[in-house]
Amino acid sequence: MGLKINKKSTLGLKNDVVYLPFDKTLTWWVISEGSFKHFILDYVREINEDIIFIDIGANVGLISRQISNIVKKQVSIHCFEPDKLNYKCLSLNLGEIANCYNFGLSDKSEKKNLYKFKGNHGHSTFLVNSSFDTQEECDLKDINIS
Repeated sequence: MGLKINKKSTLGLKNDVVYLPFDKTLTWWVISEGSFKHFILDYVREINEDIIFIDIGANVGLISRQISNIVKKQVSIHCFEPDKLNYKCLSLNLGEIANCYNFGLSDKSEKKNLYKFKGNHGHSTFLVNSSFDTQEECDLKDINIS
């Protein structure tokens, strides 16, 4: 789902579009607030030098998108998101802004089930959890391999 931004915000300029899966938590927060508030944004606002930002479990990229819009110097953003639907939105939201990777980071390379909760696309885990609604096989890559 694409949401058009009505006024300039940390998510972008007026008429920019933010892509989100329909979600009971994140979607409504963005609609009502026009941003996705996170403590890291206040910290990054104070940095006056070039930064490298690594977003592990980037979801749809709202934090990385806001960081790109508030950093006063150069920022290099790298986003990792194993969930296929969230990754699609992440790619649409960040385009040329960041390097996006459709896998999770781990201590070994393997395929593993991601357990997902339908009502909140940011609420998922690789830990076996039968109380979640669905599961999806995802790629994990060993963080120690260059």
